[in-house]
Amino acid sequence: MLPAHLTPLEIFDVGIHSESLAYRMYDRLSRRVEIATLQARLAQLKKDEKDHRKTLRAHRRGLFGAAPVSISEADAEAI
Repeated sequence: MLPAHLTPLEIFDVGIHSESLAYRMYDRLSRRVEIATLQARLAQLKKDEKDHRKTLRAHRRGLFGAAPVSISEADAEAI
């Protein structure tokens, strides 16, 4: 559950970090799977996460300019 005190910038940063974490998880899983159809699905999920991260970064830049990252990846993962 997200803490109630997050700023809009922090929410974007948590979202961006979450997409990165999901991408890495699908990447790790894809290296352990030997079934071609599952590898293909995991590759698609990785692409989706990469696209989501790119979209969130663009929206963040549009709203907050070059504001520094407001929350660490470790903190985002804990949320």
